Amino acid sequence: PSILMGQEKNYNLPYDIPANEYLNIQGKKTSTSKNYAIWVEDVLKDFDSELIRYYLAANAPETKDTDFSWEDFQNKINNDLANVLGNLAHRVFSFAKKNYNGILEKPERLNESSQKLIDNVKNLIPQIESDFGGYKVRKAVKNIMDIARLGNKYFDEQTPWKLIKEDKKKTEEVLFVSAELLRKISILFSPVLPQKMKELRSMLSLNTAPLWENLCEIPEKFVISDIKPLFVKITDEEIAVQIEKLNQTTADNVEEVMEHKSSIDIEDFYKMELRVGKVIKAQKVKKSKKLLNLTVEIGNEKRTILSGISQSYSPDEIIGKNVVVLLNLKPRKIMGIESQGMILSAEYDGFLSLLTTDKDIKSGSEIS
Repeated sequence: PSILMGQEKNYNLPYDIPANEYLNIQGKKTSTSKNYAIWVEDVLKDFDSELIRYYLAANAPETKDTDFSWEDFQNKINNDLANVLGNLAHRVFSFAKKNYNGILEKPERLNESSQKLIDNVKNLIPQIESDFGGYKVRKAVKNIMDIARLGNKYFDEQTPWKLIKEDKKKTEEVLFVSAELLRKISILFSPVLPQKMKELRSMLSLNTAPLWENLCEIPEKFVISDIKPLFVKITDEEIAVQIEKLNQTTADNVEEVMEHKSSIDIEDFYKMELRVGKVIKAQKVKKSKKLLNLTVEIGNEKRTILSGISQSYSPDEIIGKNVVVLLNLKPRKIMGIESQGMILSAEYDGFLSLLTTDKDIKSGSEIS
């Protein structure tokens, strides 16, 4: 769809908006007001942007909160990109350069193991396409990396360093099939690693755009040129520097900047019915880490209220406590249970503290 916005051009309106959960940092919530954050302009001074792109794609908080950890970032880059994908490219290209002048001809017919590998990869392509189209980027990235893992497994099983002493033609087939896997990866990974895949395609002497429709069109030959490492491992020292930076920015910003909401009229406050309630029953909600199912007595009423305080209070701790209840909040179903109000609490750095009364006052008492 498009609309005319007082100009001569039509503008496309957003029609499909994916939403993710939260990405925490080193086990803590991101907070720009406390300067507990990793800023793009800072991190790009130390790392290639594509490494960040890969880690965020592989660790995307699509269905639940995930954690950005510098140690895990190092692990993903070193073990996935360097040890798996980069290693496959280096060993195939180096072997082809040394023994075939970098020219690998397509075999007339693939042997059984080679054909099985090509078929397995071909079967993965529709799933990867579907995952990208459905915003399941983590799954797509995992499946693409699995193709690189299959390539390394195939290369190891075929032992070209031994096979070449017996049959140079069969060895060329192993290298050609491995190069074909890398060509496919160069297309599949282009949405996530556009520059690195351009480098990979350049080493395969592929100067065309990485088009999806060309995935299954196997070329007649590969010409390997200008070999260079695709990825360089990240050192412990580099990671230590980043962790120190993160800790230092938090320490430097001791005084917090309080964020305020927009002003309201006194009539807006009077619309809220706040009363004292007493918790008479509490239990954890199955399959939830945060929710407690509370039965709260408010005067002569009893209400079921779900509250996300399970990580700060156990059920035994909260029974018998006076709490502040927002009574006229519209009921809503959470995990199949209707919650009939809200209990108020204060939050700091992920820790919750219930609002209660200074003296033991009768439940149902109005708060003003």
